[in-house]
Amino acid sequence: MTIYELLDQLQVKHPNFEALNNLLTHFAYDEYTPDALIDLSHSLNEGVAKNFRLLVDRGEDVRQIEGQSKTWKHWNAVRESLTSDSIDAEFLKSLHAFFERVRNMRNKHGDLTHGHIGPKHYTSDREARFIFDLSLAHSRYVLACAEDVESEQIPYEKFPEFNDYLDEQGERLGRTPYSRLVYDHDYDRYVYELEEFNPDIYA
Repeated sequence: MTIYELLDQLQVKHPNFEALNNLLTHFAYDEYTPDALIDLSHSLNEGVAKNFRLLVDRGEDVRQIEGQSKTWKHWNAVRESLTSDSIDAEFLKSLHAFFERVRNMRNKHGDLTHGHIGPKHYTSDREARFIFDLSLAHSRYVLACAEDVESEQIPYEKFPEFNDYLDEQGERLGRTPYSRLVYDHDYDRYVYELEEFNPDIYA
């Protein structure tokens, strides 16, 4: 399954993945300068890491994740989940250290340097394409793991009577019912409440 297909599936239930999908959908490989390609690689790496955290740990607060400027915190959280997939933890650690280097390149190299004073290092086209291809391959792997996590969860639509019951316990947010808010942001609690409501759920 391609990264585009994975994002299409994930964004059906998790609209936050739509931004990543748009990022890649409007991407034209040959039209990007090396500096812009580095910038895109960093955006992809960080976006995938943040969204993966939101998916595997539904207790995480979106504002807290967005407020963490150090991307290594996101990579640590990702590694804790991916090591269960039997991938070598040291390999992942080295790869994520490389992505931290990409983050620094994005901030200091070429024309997209956030106003840093020269002299500036300009990334070659070959180097930039290599970094982007590596970022794309890693992102596809992480998203495939995210799809596995999603498939292991109890479908929200499976227990409408329980959802109605849970809706009575709290207020909706806009058009989103309370049960959906609990499911999306505190999945462990959703499962606990469901098991209390229906002890024979796994019978």
